[in-house]
Amino acid sequence: VIGTQFNIKAYKNESNIYTTLVEGKVSVSVNSMNMVLVPNQQSKLNLDNNSLTVSEVDVRKEIAWKDGVFNFDRKVLKDIMVVLSRWYDVD
Repeated sequence: VIGTQFNIKAYKNESNIYTTLVEGKVSVSVNSMNMVLVPNQQSKLNLDNNSLTVSEVDVRKEIAWKDGVFNFDRKVLKDIMVVLSRWYDVD
């Protein structure tokens, strides 16, 4: 891919895969459904029911983890602990 920046968040024990587009275009598809993301959009693929949705997001918050910055606004403690345990590789 040239001129395109995106982030994919997918973990074995989670049923959702998130693709966030920073720059360029990305095509996301499941079964016969295809959606093209534009910058500041995020797709959510639910593996349980094969649904695909797209929403507008604040890309800076979504990719801040690359710089070691986390956004925990309106997150419950359980979800925060999951993120931190992945980042620091602890159970």
